[in-house]
Amino acid sequence: MMAILMITVLFIAIFHFVYDGIVLPSIRQHLRNKLYALRDELRWLKINGIDHADNAAFELVHDAINTFANRLPMLTISVRQSFEREIKHNTQLQHIIETRTKTIKSCRNSDIQRIYAEVNNILETVYIANAGGWFIYIVPLAILLGTIKHIAAICGEIALMPTHQMNKLIPPPDRSLTC
Repeated sequence: MMAILMITVLFIAIFHFVYDGIVLPSIRQHLRNKLYALRDELRWLKINGIDHADNAAFELVHDAINTFANRLPMLTISVRQSFEREIKHNTQLQHIIETRTKTIKSCRNSDIQRIYAEVNNILETVYIANAGGWFIYIVPLAILLGTIKHIAAICGEIALMPTHQMNKLIPPPDRSLTC
């Protein structure tokens, strides 16, 4: 049993190493390239001329892309939790975010709004990808907890089963064979 546990832990560690060291950097680079493509598209909109009222939205989306393009590895669940705590306790930050959200929503250029939505989708994907190496630790734990909960429910039902039904499912032990 201990050997199986050690082999399982070794397999999980190898998976984590391969994912975090080989697969994840490639995923991040692909997503970074998507951000750069969106930034190029956004700049092309600006070159072709956007309405003066949409300049603020353009700047917000452009700055967001530039800010996150090289920070993708840092988008983790713990950073997200810190961000949520900061927003919850910092009313000035709440106001700034509300103002910027209104700027994006009031933008009349649908391409800028679409690019903003795509940037958000990329950042969500990055959060999931960055947490992906930990999923192999969480999934077995979730399965184990689910199984234990299911067994507990079954045991509660078995304890209340009538004896004659229990004897059909689990015949009583043959007392003549015991010491």
